Amino acid sequence: YAREHDLDAFGIRTIFDVDASFLLGTIEMYVYNFDFVHSPNLSTRTYGIQVEGTAGCVSDLLGFTGSCEAEFAFQEPIGANAGSSGYIYTHLKESFNLTLFGESEEPRGSIYVAAKAMGGDGESSFSTPLGSLHGYLGWADKILATPPDGVLNLELGGRHALGKWDAKLAFHTFRRVQQYTFLPDEYGTELDATLSRKFGKYNLLFKAALYRGNEELRPSSLGYDATKLWTQIQFNI
Repeated sequence: YAREHDLDAFGIRTIFDVDASFLLGTIEMYVYNFDFVHSPNLSTRTYGIQVEGTAGCVSDLLGFTGSCEAEFAFQEPIGANAGSSGYIYTHLKESFNLTLFGESEEPRGSIYVAAKAMGGDGESSFSTPLGSLHGYLGWADKILATPPDGVLNLELGGRHALGKWDAKLAFHTFRRVQQYTFLPDEYGTELDATLSRKFGKYNLLFKAALYRGNEELRPSSLGYDATKLWTQIQFNI
């Protein structure tokens, strides 16, 4: 997908702020219409709604501070796209604030659980042609396009301040959503970690991804292990 496209497209987003007992946060509704001239199989229209806030979350009901997010989208083929199926995307996330180190009563970190599902019909699947799944489905870049049977990402992670450093850790397990092909139920697992710190106008980042694939998927790249390491320095001029 990292190339130029000739397309007719429009997007509409509407955001509402909500301050009520059942939700303190925002509701976002959107429509994205992408009609690709030379890649008609990517032509789709996507309708979605996203709700994000604090009041009414599981953390709130249990007496913790935190936040929650829920998103639902439906994508259908348009134009010269020969597909006949519509695909569903769902995302649920719950975060809990916490303090593991230090004497401060202010939250210095959080843990979260999340589930993301992108559907497929065995031949094609929910697509994001103008966006990257890097970081969204792990940093090892094993799933940059949704598999034909869809993908379910179950994720557990968190972040915390370690002195002047900011540490993040996430564990993913990737599975198919529905059985249309003979692919195994489980694609693989992944552990991601980052450690970052600011030094004046400089920001130093260390990042790692450890992916373990299901050997039954070989020769697909999903069946092979991968380890990736990054070092990044960002600064303002």
